Amino acid sequence: MYGIFASFRRGSQLENITLHARDLSSKISPSIARILKDAKRTNNGRKHPKISTLQLARTKRKFIQQGKEWPQEPLPPLNLKPYRKGHKWEEAKAARKVTIAENMAKMPQMIAEYREQVRERREKYRNRKDAAKKDPNQPEYVQYLLAKGVRLADIAVKLGTQNKKAKI
Repeated sequence: MYGIFASFRRGSQLENITLHARDLSSKISPSIARILKDAKRTNNGRKHPKISTLQLARTKRKFIQQGKEWPQEPLPPLNLKPYRKGHKWEEAKAARKVTIAENMAKMPQMIAEYREQVRERREKYRNRKDAAKKDPNQPEYVQYLLAKGVRLADIAVKLGTQNKKAKI
């Protein structure tokens, strides 16, 4: 193969056709032009295309400069493309957005409730702590120490009872 000349097997319909821009439209149909430039795999390895990409681009440019229309390759039919099933999250996306919008509308109320609960919990803790400081014999103080993980026997010693097994 020299330059952009391509010779074919003897006896074939396309024997010794030169691929110049001036005679491409008259001698070769678009389907044959596509076959000429396609590369193919064989058992012995790769069969290189008859016309390189650079040569095809030059030929196409010359062809268009002469005012002729270059044959476009047809697109594959849409119905032959595989159908994609999709994912579960794609189906649930719309319902999830609705749920998020509803919950975001409730968010100020939920935040206010949470802050109120935290205030109550802190206040309860402060009251229990203050009561325990005032009188160590109060049952709140005992509950406070038990909550901290102090053993009952140690609490009895702290309260000053002589019998460590005494019920409090």
